[in-house]
Amino acid sequence: MTSSDALLVTVADYPISNGALRPLPGSAKDGLRVANWLKLHAPGINVMPLSYPPPGGAGSAAGVATLNREAVESSMKTLLAQTVPAMRDRLFVYFSGHGRSNIALPAMPAVYCAQHRRNLPDLFFSFNWIPLLTVSPAYHEYLFFFDCCNDFQTDPLPAAIIPDIDPRTDRPSVLVVTAAQPGEQALESDDGGLFTDVLLEALSGSAGSPESDVVTAADLVNYLKEFVPGRARKQKPRHEQRPKVWFDSDQHADLKDYVLFKRDKVKGVDVSSLLDGHAAGDVDVLGFGLQPVTTLVNGAGGAATLEGVYPGRYVLKGRNDSWMQTIRITTPVEADGTVKFKAEALEVS
Repeated sequence: MTSSDALLVTVADYPISNGALRPLPGSAKDGLRVANWLKLHAPGINVMPLSYPPPGGAGSAAGVATLNREAVESSMKTLLAQTVPAMRDRLFVYFSGHGRSNIALPAMPAVYCAQHRRNLPDLFFSFNWIPLLTVSPAYHEYLFFFDCCNDFQTDPLPAAIIPDIDPRTDRPSVLVVTAAQPGEQALESDDGGLFTDVLLEALSGSAGSPESDVVTAADLVNYLKEFVPGRARKQKPRHEQRPKVWFDSDQHADLKDYVLFKRDKVKGVDVSSLLDGHAAGDVDVLGFGLQPVTTLVNGAGGAATLEGVYPGRYVLKGRNDSWMQTIRITTPVEADGTVKFKAEALEVS
């Protein structure tokens, strides 16, 4: 995508919340990690960060001293004013902070901003803005991700004042995903949010079919729904965190046809610790249907490495015995946005 924009809204502290909203130290790190990843893997994208606290301090041009609803909505209006006259390719929007549900649209939580003029932070009304943006002739494709708790409350949220725009006549590609269902807590650590970990991993190639060189929106949704709940329970036993998706099949193009990013093949991932004493030359790599897809390579220092396949699930099989080990290759993302290949053993029931 050479004509694309990214709006990244991250709030790590709520200085005037009377203690109602705790600080989120991982949020600021996630905002930087997402920005770094986009710059490396979406060449030419225009990244617009809105963060509190600003990365360089209160007076830094890299952030805003007061990140309130008006600041976020101003950015949205600017995007619309610039793009409606000449439609651009993709809008990527990422929110990290505290949020609460709208009863009608639980996949679009209203996000708490860092407001300094009242006793509680203000709310950005994403459930009003997203339908407006996606029916406007501003972008061909839309991606919205919310790494925030989905604090469900029954009282309705007031409507936001938004500009009136003539709707488009075609069907755009749209995906909206929040980190948790209504009433659930989105887990985080000092290093960042669990949902953002899985999201960037999926976008980097962990999602998708072993036979395909692209990640589609359908692939991404399936990966998030499979891995976020399990990792949440591993981090906090019996904890429920299940991503929520919004997609209007009557208005939007099919998710399975919505291509997000291309995937890279595995490059030298070390699987030596998973071979149970077998030599690289004595092991075949099996794919879908337990059919051979490649062999292991003797790497530097005698390491056994896997090359030339897409991330996913594979089976290591001994050529001369009945030994088998199921493995998964994933693509975790570092703080600087770089993608690593990781191999882990899987237990097969």
